[in-house]
Amino acid sequence: MSELHINSFDIHHFTSRFGRELLNSYLKFLIAHNNYSYVAIDEEQNKFTGYLICGDKTEKSINLFIKNNFVKVIKLLLKNPIFIIEKINEIITKLIPLIGKKSKTEMRVFIIAIDNKYQGKGTGYLLLKALESDLIKDSISQYGLSVRKENKKAIEFYNKNLFKIEFENKKSIFYIKKLVVR
Repeated sequence: MSELHINSFDIHHFTSRFGRELLNSYLKFLIAHNNYSYVAIDEEQNKFTGYLICGDKTEKSINLFIKNNFVKVIKLLLKNPIFIIEKINEIITKLIPLIGKKSKTEMRVFIIAIDNKYQGKGTGYLLLKALESDLIKDSISQYGLSVRKENKKAIEFYNKNLFKIEFENKKSIFYIKKLVVR
């Protein structure tokens, strides 16, 4: 999963700077602390092709991961100071409600990553459908996600899969998708 993560997220994502050991720990931590996790495998090629992590405790799990790996995260921030500014902006946005909008849905897709060779071949769609099926079984009627504005491929994918824009901020688009729960 860490290999796919590194290949899927560019240098603008803090986790792309983690290194394999810390990234493996991070992904395992997210999976253990979130409600829904899925992987896609090409059985013919015996190859891992994508994954999705979703939950309603993602922020809490990230904060706990940072607490457990505080020294490593601080060292990474000091080596990559651009992210210090980004994190300060995030904190300020959360503290001042007029600046920062919050999604109406707590259930959030935190990560969806698809191997470049498998993009456009239905892998992401199948991961979303598996998630949505489980959300409906659990009587959850909506979920959301956010994507950076420069990620045109992902934006096209979410629009094609009937997500609606909930709101935007300086760097991201926040999407929401309503589900029919019976």
